[in-house]
Amino acid sequence: MERSLFGNNFNEGHPNLKRYQVIFNRNEFKTYFKFTVVRNPYDRLVSAFLFLKNGGMNPNDKNWAEKYLSPYDNFETFVRKWVNRKNIRSATHFHPQCDFICLKKGQVGVDFIGFYENLESDFQFICRQLQVDSTLLSVNRNSARSSDCWEYYTDETRAIVADVYGDDFRVLGYSFGNSSLQSQLARRNAEA
Repeated sequence: MERSLFGNNFNEGHPNLKRYQVIFNRNEFKTYFKFTVVRNPYDRLVSAFLFLKNGGMNPNDKNWAEKYLSPYDNFETFVRKWVNRKNIRSATHFHPQCDFICLKKGQVGVDFIGFYENLESDFQFICRQLQVDSTLLSVNRNSARSSDCWEYYTDETRAIVADVYGDDFRVLGYSFGNSSLQSQLARRNAEA
């Protein structure tokens, strides 16, 4: 999205909203259009696991994955043995999304939440808000995924993820299988 909107890659990683409160003065922070794109935590976890198991994007990702993910041959074992509230904070790719977009526990601090599952439409909305004429680039696609993310889960791993990422599910409104997506979009659009 960064490349699509601004034509470059700032390589800033995934800074949280609190960092922008430091960078910009109070008035700028209050008046600037703040947006994010979130993803269903179930889908995001599968994607991050496969992305890092395949080397990630840079040497830091690769080193982290070799150190922490090499003991896990498959996603199910990884979730059962590694995914907990402490471990997910050891790598940005696994942090709860609320850590990035909330100023206080559960208090969303952005003006617009785009949904990965509605990316093209939400990207166009963001472009209109920023008054930018752009096309969404398709980069960083994960070719390692062999099936729909829902097929990676057992009842046990589904329950673990629901517990560990509970804030994301509560604040963002996601459900297993994205059955809640239409109500998420309707709620967001009604609040706008």
